[in-house]
This record gives sequence, C-alpha cells and structure tokens, in this order.
Amino acid sequence: MRVASVAFRRWFRTTAEARASVLSRMAGILRLSTLELVAWMVFELDKAWDEVDEGQYASILAYIGIGKDEGAPSSTRASTG
Repeated sequence: MRVASVAFRRWFRTTAEARASVLSRMAGILRLSTLELVAWMVFELDKAWDEVDEGQYASILAYIGIGKDEGAPSSTRASTG
C-alpha cells in the first residue's frame, strides 16, 4: 500500500501533458502486445480463445481512454470540428 500511495502522489503532481504522453506510450505497448493481452483475458476471465474478440480488446482501450488514432488519449486529440 505504501508504494501505491507514493505512486499516486507522484501521479497526482504530474501535468496533464505528461500523463497524456504516458498513456500514449502505453497505447503503443498495448497495440504491440495484443496477443499477450488476449492471452491474459483468456486466463483471467476464463474464456476460450475463440470467445475473445477485437471488440473486447477495443473496449479495454476505450475504458482507459485510448482511441485508435495514433494511440492518443481521447482528451488530447485535436478537434476536427
């Protein structure tokens, strides 16, 4: 718990731009590690390989706020309208 508390305080003081950068890097890692993430879903959710679909993977990325365009968090994407 102490480690989590220290990490939270550090993250709390991190700027929005730095957080966005971390999330963008994380999106790239997740995108490169699709097979590993799916394997964890199979293990943790007790699913068969053929039950895990791209929609579930996409929903995980959406849950943490990462869209498909360049891995940028949705809050940092440029407005198109």
